[in-house]
Amino acid sequence: MDIKTINYYNINIESISSLYNSNPEKPKYIEKLNLSQNRSEQILDVGFGSGRDYLYLAKEGYKVYGIDGSEKFVEYFLKSNPQYSEKIKYFTLPANENPFPIKFDTILCSAVLMHLYDKEISETLSLFSTWLNWKSKLYISIPKRRNDIGEDFRDKNGRYFNPIQPEFVSQILLENSFICKEIYPTGDSLSRDGIEWWNLFYERE
Repeated sequence: MDIKTINYYNINIESISSLYNSNPEKPKYIEKLNLSQNRSEQILDVGFGSGRDYLYLAKEGYKVYGIDGSEKFVEYFLKSNPQYSEKIKYFTLPANENPFPIKFDTILCSAVLMHLYDKEISETLSLFSTWLNWKSKLYISIPKRRNDIGEDFRDKNGRYFNPIQPEFVSQILLENSFICKEIYPTGDSLSRDGIEWWNLFYERE
C-alpha cells in the first residue's frame, strides 16, 4: 500500500475518524447484500477505518471481523471499543495469509482498492477468493469521479488514488469464479462536492 497515503491517515486519525463518523445513517450498500436474518454470516470489513460500518454490523449481531493498513486506525478504534480486540487486526494488503483462521461468507472492501497499485489490486482480489467460502459475496466501492486529484493521481494531502475501473475489477474476479451481480453509481455519503462512487457487487455460487 502507498506509504504517503498510510502516513496521512496515521497522522490525521482523529479528524478523519470524526469526518467518517459524521454520517450516522445505515450504510445503503448493506441492504443490497441481503445478509441473513439469523446473523449467520462471517463478515470481513477490509479497511474498516473509523469503524462506522463495522460497528453497525456488530451491533446488529453479525459475526464481523476487521482489518486496516493503518496501525493508528486500529489503535484509535480499539481504544474506544476494546471488546472487539479479538476481531480487529492491523493488516496490510496484499499479503499471503488470511488474517483470521476462518473462511468468510462476505467481504466488504469500501474505498480501499483505490489506494493500491494495479499489481497489488490483482493480488488482493485473488487473495480474497481464498479467504471466502464457495458460496459468498463481495462488495467493493471505488471512485467514479474525484475533482481533487492531480495528474500524479494524488490529492493535495499526498494520498494516492488509482483510477481503477469496474471492468478491471470484474475481469480479475471472473477469473476467480465471481459473477458480477450489479454495478451502480452513487454520490458521496459525506456530501463532498466533486466525488462520486462505483458500487460493485459480486457473488460466487
